[in-house]
Amino acid sequence: MPEAATSKAKSEPAVVAFMTVVFAVPFTSGSLWFIAYTYAVLLLFVIYGFCIGRQSGLYPMRQLKRHYPLVFWLLCAFLCSSVVSYLSVVLGDAKGGHKLLATLQYAGYLLISAYTFMLARFVLLKRLSHEYIFLLIVAGTLVLMTILFGLYHFADAPNAERWGIDPPVGIHARIMGMLASVSVLVCMVPLLLGSKPVEKQLLLYVCLFLCSGFLVWTGSRMSMLVTIFTGAMIATLTFIYYKAQWRRLALVVMVIALSLPVAEKASVFGWTGLQRVIAVTAVPEEPVADSPDQLYEMADKVSSGRMEIWAASIAGVKRSPWFGLGPHGYLFMPERPDLYYQSHNMVLQFLVEWGVIGCVLLMALLICLAWQGVKNLGEAFRQGDRDYIVAAAVVFSLTLNGLTDGTYFMMLPLFLLATGFALFPLLTLPVRRLLAEHIDHSN
Repeated sequence: MPEAATSKAKSEPAVVAFMTVVFAVPFTSGSLWFIAYTYAVLLLFVIYGFCIGRQSGLYPMRQLKRHYPLVFWLLCAFLCSSVVSYLSVVLGDAKGGHKLLATLQYAGYLLISAYTFMLARFVLLKRLSHEYIFLLIVAGTLVLMTILFGLYHFADAPNAERWGIDPPVGIHARIMGMLASVSVLVCMVPLLLGSKPVEKQLLLYVCLFLCSGFLVWTGSRMSMLVTIFTGAMIATLTFIYYKAQWRRLALVVMVIALSLPVAEKASVFGWTGLQRVIAVTAVPEEPVADSPDQLYEMADKVSSGRMEIWAASIAGVKRSPWFGLGPHGYLFMPERPDLYYQSHNMVLQFLVEWGVIGCVLLMALLICLAWQGVKNLGEAFRQGDRDYIVAAAVVFSLTLNGLTDGTYFMMLPLFLLATGFALFPLLTLPVRRLLAEHIDHSN
């Protein structure tokens, strides 16, 4: 499509509405109103995407079955298995609260899945850039930072000591860490590829500085590690396939390094900054691992209670091994520790909610997608396909974060994952061009 047509598409009311929602996602709250708002937006978008797609003849499931049949059948098999898991809750002897929350959570999963396919169709029809969508999320992250800064300095910092678990906007501090991690990586990709005008690069460096500082401020250890690891992988692949310049990498590293002391200066609470990371990760100097119980206690302390959470999850799997305890099954297990409502590990979450059958199908699906990504990523770097690389960085980083948290359970990281999965790993640049020709011929 010509550039003028692309610009015209971006001014359409539906596109403007979608971009506004994406921009606002980071600084919405974690209340029930946010869940209702998110569900309503997803439902409206899915309905709209379905309606406009009928005119183009572009059907995502049909294209998926045609180009990637194994992915299609694994997805269908998991859908059938998940229905059995859900019905075992609503038709079984579960408590009323479990039935209600399971229904809400399962509806959210279905809406997020449908959103992924409709978004793929939407961006193809409107010729939108995935990089542009994620840059709007970066802008929303900056707005979230501004709101928190303003509340602290000009509004007596209401409940500031508890902002780590109950912030006035946004969700839990560690979830905000995931958001900051995504924003850092989204800024890094075009800076390393060097494919932006100078003034836009300067703006991206400013965003990188602020988002990197925000990431450290949240005190999220896993998000920091994941960002470093994913960023290192992007840099390595850029040098291997794209012949990047050392100067670009040095500038990115320097900007991130400069943000660290600023972030630490702003970390005035015990739950924020590198001080929190060091405090909860430090192992006592005296020997404490003389017995398995002491080793377990030490590991539980360093992991912020995750050993106990994971042990409870394993016990829950044993209660219903084949089809699991259904959506939100962990919350209603008598074995779970207080204050924790999810498994803090994607594999254990799959096992608890969907059982061995559902977990095997879902992990097989993710492994199949990962294999496609590995095959396609080198060519994406050679072609300088920023959209694909940004989506890959988001999916990869959040999936790694899922090893210690609920990125495949909570709505905000699920939304970010779904937005990435709408492109990565299946919609490579050649496939997008082929589908664009199909759309042009249909019109």
